[in-house]
Amino acid sequence: MSIVRHVTRNTRNVKRWRNGKMVLRWTAIGFMEASKRFRCINGYQEIPRLVAALTRSYDACGSKRKRDLDKSKAA
Repeated sequence: MSIVRHVTRNTRNVKRWRNGKMVLRWTAIGFMEASKRFRCINGYQEIPRLVAALTRSYDACGSKRKRDLDKSKAA
């Protein structure tokens, strides 16, 4: 079930939205309820190895490619 569905289900019984703080409060409660059902990403233990491999690949690429990547990051 998606997070939007959890929030919608949690807020469906509110009959009268009074102000922005009330909306934020109920939405936050919906997110908290949804987070109880989140699962870990499969292979999350391997993320540091992925970062290291990407860094090595980035360092190995030519200087023109590095400039292009740096420009796209700055934008």
